[in-house]
Amino acid sequence: MRSRDNFTRKLIHRVADTSISGIRVAGERTDIAKYHNLPEFIVCGNGPEFRSSVIFKWSQDNKVEHSFTLPRSLNRMLTQKALMASSEKNVLT
Repeated sequence: MRSRDNFTRKLIHRVADTSISGIRVAGERTDIAKYHNLPEFIVCGNGPEFRSSVIFKWSQDNKVEHSFTLPRSLNRMLTQKALMASSEKNVLT
């Protein structure tokens, strides 16, 4: 798990382990809050550790909006559709 500030691109925190639970993620985020201000929102992957009720409660308790990235298959499909629509526009104009 790594935490990065998307504005500055600064790596804030990194945890390397074979398995990380939602409880551990919440604990790591609480540790980060000791040294850095919490952001208004967090965007993370779709793993079960991020979708747990523990993370949902942590987000509510800390007033941090929590959202998820698109799954890779859906993201790939949307990208392909956008490319096809773009190429069709170029052919028609």
